[in-house]
Amino acid sequence: LLPIPTSPIMGASQNATISNRGTVVTKHAASNSWTCGVIADDPIPSVGIYEWSIKLITACNNLMIGISKKANFRPTSANYSTNTGHYLYCFNGCLYGLSQNNWQNVGPINVGSVVKVKCDMDKKEISFEVDKLDKGVAFKNFDTTTPLHVAFDLYDAGCSFELIC
Repeated sequence: LLPIPTSPIMGASQNATISNRGTVVTKHAASNSWTCGVIADDPIPSVGIYEWSIKLITACNNLMIGISKKANFRPTSANYSTNTGHYLYCFNGCLYGLSQNNWQNVGPINVGSVVKVKCDMDKKEISFEVDKLDKGVAFKNFDTTTPLHVAFDLYDAGCSFELIC
C-alpha cells in the first residue's frame, strides 16, 4: 500500500480554510449547506493501491469522504450525485455514487473517529475502515478512464478534519 503521493488537499471552495501545512480542513462559512468542496489538485495514480485517512476534529455529521472526477466536481454545491464521485457519508454511513458494492451501512461516524480510504486502482475497488474496523469493499468496477482525485464535501458550519497520510 502506498500513501497518496502528494498533499491531496489543494483545490478548495472559498468556504474552506486549509491549515497545518495543508493537512487540516475547516468549513468557515456560517451556514449549513453544501457549499464547501475540497479536491486534490493531483490525481490518484492510475495503477497501484493507495490509502489515506482523516480524523474528525469537530462535528462533521454531513461530511462526504471519497474520490471524484475533477471536471465534474463543484466546490460550492453538492457533489454526491452519481456522476460526480464515490463517497462515504458520515451522517449515516451510507454510500453515494456509481458502482456500489453490496454494502452494510456503517452507521454514523462521530467526532474523534478515523476513517481510512483504500483505493485499489488495479482492481477498481474502494474500501473503507472506520476506527480500525475494516468495513469491506464499498465500490467496485468504477471508471478509471478519467483521472480520479481525493475529494471531500462539507455541509456543517465549523466542520473540521485532519488528513493523516
